Amino acid sequence: MRKFAFFIVFLFSVFFVKAQENTINPNGYNKFLHPNGKVSSEGMMRDGKPDGYWKTFHENGVLKAEGNRKNFELDSIWSFYDETGTTTLQITYLNGKKEGVRRTFRDNEMVEEKFSNDVKQGLTVYYYPDGKIMRTVNFDNGLENGLAKEYLADGTVITLIEYRRGFVV
Repeated sequence: MRKFAFFIVFLFSVFFVKAQENTINPNGYNKFLHPNGKVSSEGMMRDGKPDGYWKTFHENGVLKAEGNRKNFELDSIWSFYDETGTTTLQITYLNGKKEGVRRTFRDNEMVEEKFSNDVKQGLTVYYYPDGKIMRTVNFDNGLENGLAKEYLADGTVITLIEYRRGFVV
């Protein structure tokens, strides 16, 4: 009987601890778990909503995304990672909108796009894995506009395309 009582107390304490880990603190630090027990996300909450620095994790425990919220809006650089921890995307936010550079990392290229008030503006540059420019395209209010160029790895221009308000002319 004594072993049974100990077992019940043990089970109660395990469930109580688990319940505490998944309880939402509406004004403070929170940690949420995947079904496998690994952390799924963690960060600060204010008035029951995420605010401040947050991290999200893949089920294997590797960081999936991280960034800051200011007054409940996305703010500063948010970084995203694949299941091996390799950076796949970085987006700069201000007041919940893309503002600044967004970088996309792929196996065979890296893309740098500029945003203003959530709209793509200015020169978008595609890079070869070694950092040399592969292609450039200018954007005006989210549409391709102006002369786009494509380059060989040695820097030779191989293609010129002129855009006007998103259309090839």
